[in-house]
Formats: sequence, structure tokens, C-alpha cells
Amino acid sequence: MTTPDWLEVIDRPFPSSTLVLVRGPDPIVVDPGAATDADLLPEILEAAGASPGQISTVVCTHHHADHVGAVGVLQDAGAQVAAHPWDAAMVNARDRRACAAQWLEQPVLPYRVHQPLADEDTVSTGKVDLQVVHTPGHTLGGISLWEPRTATLICGDAFHANDTPWIGEPHEGAGSLQRAHLTLDRIQELTPARAISGHGPLIDDVPAALNRTRERLRAWSADPAACVLHAAQRILTYRLMLKPIPSNDVRKVLAAAPWVRDLAGSVDLDPEHLIDQLLGALSSSLVITEGLLRTTAAHRASPGPVPWHLTAPARWPT
Repeated sequence: MTTPDWLEVIDRPFPSSTLVLVRGPDPIVVDPGAATDADLLPEILEAAGASPGQISTVVCTHHHADHVGAVGVLQDAGAQVAAHPWDAAMVNARDRRACAAQWLEQPVLPYRVHQPLADEDTVSTGKVDLQVVHTPGHTLGGISLWEPRTATLICGDAFHANDTPWIGEPHEGAGSLQRAHLTLDRIQELTPARAISGHGPLIDDVPAALNRTRERLRAWSADPAACVLHAAQRILTYRLMLKPIPSNDVRKVLAAAPWVRDLAGSVDLDPEHLIDQLLGALSSSLVITEGLLRTTAAHRASPGPVPWHLTAPARWPT
């Protein structure tokens, strides 16, 4: 299935999310990606015919670091930043929970939200109008962008073609699974012809992808520990993409990780037991080389030192 001519979908390797460019007199970028890939943004946009200084607005579908870590690059080039009001309030206050950066141990370049986007608001490139749809679940302030003429949905991490977005209830609040179910119902009512998610291929059979996601959410509702393990697998894989862990210190590092403690506690699981399950579940995609535990999952290694001090919003430079 082809995409409309106003839409450019740029698939990026992990740890970044998919970048979406919406063309028009005032171009919009949706989800610029991770801080460790910020060096690639100018090159990527120029290859698509839009330099960073031409971008009018950056829309953040949600506050996770793999989607918003590089927003600061485009803001510094003159773009306005838009996000759900709940995300905006945390980011602008430099709340310790902002972008889940400290919880996930993923850096985010400092930025500020100028334009809160609530359900049924509109953003425009001057050529294309996109309607905001509140799609919580994966995060509390998740949004999607809907273009009704072509029935195109830019859905962030609301759902994917071949995977299920992880749910981090300890960080996003009780009821995350239920909100994710309601989001799928809302999307189904729109009847999209295509959807562009934050990771993976374009979704050209939306009903099938929604049904696969529903089945996974139902299974997690019946077995919350499975939901926790799924989230932990995703988070650890990202952690290893950013920085391998000394093999002799793996259990110590994981035991100190805030996401391990919180995820385990949410289902009354001993953190050490969750670590056992986690390392066992990922055993086929882990390798030790040069004394470091690494992931074999495809990704782009950071070109320089990871700015770990930027995992704490309170420490973001002004």
C-alpha cells in the first residue's frame, strides 16, 4: 500500500522510533527519535527535502525517550514543540517523571513544549490538517494524528503491525491496560486504511493488527506478571543498546534499576526473581563479548559517549 504524497515515513533503527515528515508550507515532524541518534537528524531531513530550520512544528506522540530524545535539535533550529497537556506539564516543570527518562535510564536532550494538544485539536502544515486523537495506554498522554481524507493514522506506540507495545503501569498509573483496550476501540471506530506506528512496518491491515493487540492485552489482564516481563524485556534491550553492562555486574546493575524495582513490585514479585525471568527470556538475544553483556538485536550504536546526565530532567541544561 502506498502512502499519500504529503507523507514521508522514515524507518529508523533502534534505539530510535520511526520519524514521520508531514509535508506542506509549514512542515511537521512527528517523533524525531532518540538522543543518541540526534546527530543523524539534519542528514535525514535534508535527504527528505526539508532542513531542520524549515520544520515548523514537532509533534510528540508520547513522552518516551526513544521518541522525544532528539526533539531539542529541532527546537534549537526554530521549531515549536507540541504534545499532550499532561506530557507538556511534566516536561516544562522538569518533573523527575518527564519523558520516563530517569525511570527508563534513557537520555533526553532538554526541550520545552510550546503547544499543548488535547483530543480533537488540529495541527496543520498549511496543506494537510491532522486531527489529534487521545490514545492512552502505552502512556497516559499518548496521542495519534488522524487525516480523514486519506484515512491515515499516525499512531505512535498505540499499536504495531507485528508486536504489542509494552505497558509500564508503575510509571503510567493504574488502569493502563484498560485504557489501551479503549484506545483500540477508538481507533477501530475511525476505520483507518493505513496506520504508521512508532516502530516496524506500515500497518496496511488495521483490523488484523488491532485484533492481535487485543488478544495480547487480554492475556496480560489474566496474567499481569506476563505483562511485567514483556515490559522488562523491552526496557533492558534498549538499555543494552545504549550501553552494554559489565558481565560481572549484571545482577547488581539490574537490581539497582528503578524500572526493575517498580515493575517487580507492581505484581508482588521479588526483583531477583524478575531478573532471573528476564535474563532467561532474553537469553537467545544476549551475548557476552569483551567482558560486556550486549544485545544482538539490530540497532545503531551511539557514535559517542551516552549523555547519561540527561536522564534526569532536573539536570537538563537551561
